[in-house]
Amino acid sequence: MNTKLSLLFICTLFSYACTQQNAVKDENNTVDDHQHAHSHPHSHSAIDSLFSAVMKVHDEIMPMMDDVFAMKKNLEKTLKEQPKNKTEIENAITSLQASDDAMMNWMHSFDTEKMKGDSVEVIKYLENQLIEVHKMKKTFMQGYEKGKSLTKN
Repeated sequence: MNTKLSLLFICTLFSYACTQQNAVKDENNTVDDHQHAHSHPHSHSAIDSLFSAVMKVHDEIMPMMDDVFAMKKNLEKTLKEQPKNKTEIENAITSLQASDDAMMNWMHSFDTEKMKGDSVEVIKYLENQLIEVHKMKKTFMQGYEKGKSLTKN
């Protein structure tokens, strides 16, 4: 299921990137791109920078999703053996599930349709998404670290 969601998200991002090609061509036709970006703070370069910042955080977390699944599975197996630290393992499993949920919920809420239209609104949306993706990362890493601490060999 995670693989299907990941592929859907990647396809959505690819679709967005394709729609931005004309904007990049238009921007490259200006006399002075650097001056143009500063005189128009809501230019496509500002949008591209924000989008890149959001995707950078996503791309840091996404490779860890398989680890979360594996740690959760490992801890669920350990839990069946009636360990002394049962409560700690249950808490770690809950935290790992919260990590997975945080990433999935953020990806589902990321709406590329909001990246079309007025550049001021797109920038506001991406600024909000940058805040949200950092919240997701914080939640994700808490569960990831908790799970990692209990699955060390």
